[in-house]
Amino acid sequence: MKTKLIIDTSTWIKFDELIEERIISIKFIDKLTQISDIYVTHEIERELDYFNVISYQKMKKEIFIVPISNKEIYQKTIEDGYDSADSSIIGVSEIKDYLIISEDRPLVEYYSLYKLKIMFFADLIWVLLNNDMISKNKAYKFIHPLQKMRNLPIKKYNCLIKKIEKY
Repeated sequence: MKTKLIIDTSTWIKFDELIEERIISIKFIDKLTQISDIYVTHEIERELDYFNVISYQKMKKEIFIVPISNKEIYQKTIEDGYDSADSSIIGVSEIKDYLIISEDRPLVEYYSLYKLKIMFFADLIWVLLNNDMISKNKAYKFIHPLQKMRNLPIKKYNCLIKKIEKY
């Protein structure tokens, strides 16, 4: 059974930045769709269309749309100050079965309170390496630029580098 990934707007935008910097290619995202099922909500899709996120547009046919089913928690998250796209993720049925990828630090912290599986893209690189889905060299190739782009705090960068070195 494939892993279920929900990728939020900020990560799709990060994918575009990484593609522009030639750190990843659309083939990387295509490979992700081969090893996992990738989902977005209707609200995330609206944002991605509005911001014309190229990586999403190119992969749109491979991405599944999942609706909000838990309106109560969705509404509570909006009341807690998150927009409809961010809030929509937690409103997905059986959200605990998904791995959420986000570059939005406050969202990662908030969803962690609910004990959801949520991580930054850099952490996903480690998971892919640890499951032999990418090579050690590829992991280094991804992690170094993320730190240079200030997407990865130095402390977390050092931790990931140590994990990769021990792998």
